[in-house]
Amino acid sequence: MAIRVRGTNGIPIVKADGHQILLEPSLVPGYPVIVVKTNERMITEKQPGFRETESTRTIKGANGLSYKFTDDLFDRSLTGLAYREEKQKRLIKPDAKLKAAYDIYKKADGWQRDYIYYGITPSAPDGEFSYDYKEYISSFYVTGDAFLVHQRMAEQSGDPFIKSGKKSSGWTDGFFEIRCTAAVHGQNGVGTEIKSAFLSKGSNLFDVVYHVKKKGIWPFRYDFYEIESVTAKQVLTSMPLVNWDLESYASTFRIDVEEADNVEVIKTSRTENVEFATNFDVQATILKVGLKFGASRKRNVTNTIEVTTTLESDYLGQATVNFADKVITEKSVFGLYMSREYYNDIFSISIEPRHIQ
Repeated sequence: MAIRVRGTNGIPIVKADGHQILLEPSLVPGYPVIVVKTNERMITEKQPGFRETESTRTIKGANGLSYKFTDDLFDRSLTGLAYREEKQKRLIKPDAKLKAAYDIYKKADGWQRDYIYYGITPSAPDGEFSYDYKEYISSFYVTGDAFLVHQRMAEQSGDPFIKSGKKSSGWTDGFFEIRCTAAVHGQNGVGTEIKSAFLSKGSNLFDVVYHVKKKGIWPFRYDFYEIESVTAKQVLTSMPLVNWDLESYASTFRIDVEEADNVEVIKTSRTENVEFATNFDVQATILKVGLKFGASRKRNVTNTIEVTTTLESDYLGQATVNFADKVITEKSVFGLYMSREYYNDIFSISIEPRHIQ
């Protein structure tokens, strides 16, 4: 039996006969070991964050304590095949206004963000912009061949690499830096570049399954770990973008995604044709008049924006986000909703407005 402890990378192991050893962190046992550690899938009412944990069920234990799963994915009463498939499609628990936007425009012709940012509905088509919401990149997921994507990203010495071979499994030290750059065009002809990023261990982005082979003759017989499969894991993120006011910003913006490897920055200029809404009425306050682009015509403008990337970065692709895109695409099981995803052959990201004040 092994005990996971804090403060040291060594792992205490208690053998069946009571003998204790300290396993070096670089070694992998070639025999079955039961590891005792803090439960990462459940939380009790005595732990910080219990009230904020958004899981479907609260369980009352025999000791009188209340428990929750840290994620519904771990609750076996919910995790049938259909639910697991839905979970992989990025299910969220949106706030009341996002739910209302979905309900209002589920059958009606209009934009969910019109209601989220302006309070506009088919029966009340004029509204003032609210700064209560801001767009966020809320998830990242590798959609292509996970092993090939890992190889593409893990090219520099500081990147995490999958270990394999003699007595070797797991990940090397290091982090992937996933950097997202949003190019947002303004009405004044000046483009704004919004940069955000997150650091991730290799094990947070990918699951690795090994096939173990024994080679050699005793006492030089060793376990060899061969990679059997690599699959992707979804990472929840919280990367702020912009309060999307159509009176100030274009109706679309582009997001470039890269795995950054070098602090040296490369600046390039890019010219794009973008659309601006013109259905705004300046009274005591500025009102958006009418659904979508209103009765007025939208304005097409060619803007130039300066974009920065990092030297030797691994470019993963881009996504174009439109104000008219549905934030929530459908209602799913257990009161959850499916959010819009933007994807290519390498990655998928979710972008949604969040209540910020």
